[in-house]
Amino acid sequence: MHDPDATPESNERLSHDESSWVQQQAAAEPRLPATRIDALLRQWNLAGQAALNPALNPALTEAEMHRLLDQLGIPA
Repeated sequence: MHDPDATPESNERLSHDESSWVQQQAAAEPRLPATRIDALLRQWNLAGQAALNPALNPALTEAEMHRLLDQLGIPA
């Protein structure tokens, strides 16, 4: 997924794909807006594997990462 030539629009479109696998890959894209990452996490109810790709997204702020870890029950 991490195509350096991908446009913000294509990343956004892929984050809405019918395939949860494609959505998960899109969620790890650093250029995807944090609001969309948050929406995906809420959509997936922060369930297991689905939450891992967004958690690895380097664009998340420290506060967002701590919130995600707290919601997953992982001690920081």
